[in-house]
Amino acid sequence: MKRYKISLVSLAVVFVSAVVVWFLVEDREKKTILVRLEQSAFLAARSVEAEIDRFRYLPTIAGEDERVRALLRAPQDPERIAAANAYLSTAVAASGATYLYLLDSEGLTLASSNWDQPDSLVGRNYGFRPYFKDAMKEGDGSYYGIGVTTGKPGYFMSRRIGAGPGGQPGVVVVKIDLLPLEASWKSAAQNLSLADRYGIVFLTGNSDWKYRPIARLTQAALDTLIASRTYEGIDLGTRRPIAAGENASDLLVSGEDLFERIDDSLLSASVRLPREGWTLFASTDLAPARDSATVWSLITVLVGMLLTGALHFLLQRRQLVALRLQQSEMLERKVEERTRDLAHEIEVRKAAEHDLKVAQDGLVHAEKMAALGRMSAAIVHEVSQPLAALETTLASTSLLARSVEEKGVASRIESARNLVRRMQKTVKHLKTFSRKDRAEIEAFDCVESLRAAVEIAGARAERIGVKPKIQAADAVYVSGSSIRLEQVFLNLLLNAIDALEESRVTADHDHRERIRCLCGYCGRR
Repeated sequence: MKRYKISLVSLAVVFVSAVVVWFLVEDREKKTILVRLEQSAFLAARSVEAEIDRFRYLPTIAGEDERVRALLRAPQDPERIAAANAYLSTAVAASGATYLYLLDSEGLTLASSNWDQPDSLVGRNYGFRPYFKDAMKEGDGSYYGIGVTTGKPGYFMSRRIGAGPGGQPGVVVVKIDLLPLEASWKSAAQNLSLADRYGIVFLTGNSDWKYRPIARLTQAALDTLIASRTYEGIDLGTRRPIAAGENASDLLVSGEDLFERIDDSLLSASVRLPREGWTLFASTDLAPARDSATVWSLITVLVGMLLTGALHFLLQRRQLVALRLQQSEMLERKVEERTRDLAHEIEVRKAAEHDLKVAQDGLVHAEKMAALGRMSAAIVHEVSQPLAALETTLASTSLLARSVEEKGVASRIESARNLVRRMQKTVKHLKTFSRKDRAEIEAFDCVESLRAAVEIAGARAERIGVKPKIQAADAVYVSGSSIRLEQVFLNLLLNAIDALEESRVTADHDHRERIRCLCGYCGRR
């Protein structure tokens, strides 16, 4: 249960750590991306302002030219119209602008740099355009939109000029093409977008964003754009907003640099261009940041799992060591108990072996006594004969002594001594055979043991007509117990003598049976 709780806590810590690491890494990557986006947006905004500033002077310079002012004093004079058109065409060719044209106080085009082109602006009224209204009201104006005549988008900058005595004021307008900036953003794979004051993206490196609002347009803004025909031919009401969420309009707050999420997969850094009222967005995908966060989160999980595994390994090893120590202690106790049991068993076995040895010695001695009992008759006969002979010898010695036959007395005495020696020898063999043997290992002559056994059993053998004979040229030494070997020899001799006696008795009995049968009493032949 303890290990289970530790596992759950470890897994919970690893999971929480992975989540925290994911958010920390994502936040760090987002900040890094936003810094890079801010730099990119700042540089792009400066390039847009630099492109516009190249032509900002042109309406003022053109408005100072006498040919342009002269046309405002006499709008119907063909010579002045031709002179103004020629000047405007020359100015456009020298500056690189798209169009340069002159409007009267009502917004009617009096002269234009493209006067000789099929899409000439001469004679067209642009009084509805905001750049004309702003210029007439405040002296200058600016505006981005799609040309209602040419159908080409561009940036319009206007300047109000005076015609002098007797003339009406007019407005000089220059149109420049910003599409090369858009082309450069696309070629550089930069997701840069430029939105007007209403939040309509009119320049972008992402074609899917073109002429889409950043946030949902209000009805008032939509009515104003329709009235000014800013994006002629574009149905703004059906365009889906780019940004999602209730605070999407905060992206267009003027005077602030915002770093807001445009949607769920993009980060955007915005830079305001306050003079034009535009907002430039630099955006990028969030996938790299999330991928990096995921990788670090997985690394955290892996490291956490490794640490958890190491912790479990250490705990398990600690438990195994404790278990082994416990097992060692139990084993030591069992060994001690078994050692005591073995010691007790050894003592019991030694006692049993001692008792067995004593019993074996008793059996051996009893066997000896049994052999002596079987030999008692032969021993009595062996001893009685020398005693009788000794008595006779001594009696004749006494008679000879009386007759003083010295030679006869000496021979009788020697015969008596031999008889005594014979009895002593017999008794000695019996005493030696009857004593308890300690079975000590020694080197002895086995022929002597054989002779002693023959001496003991010789009398009994002679009684049945057998005379044992020993044939041994030299002594034969062996290692062992001489008494036990003598007992073996004696048992063999006695068994042989007993067998001979039994065979003789059986033969006599069969002979008597045959005689009886021949007598005719049993009816057998």
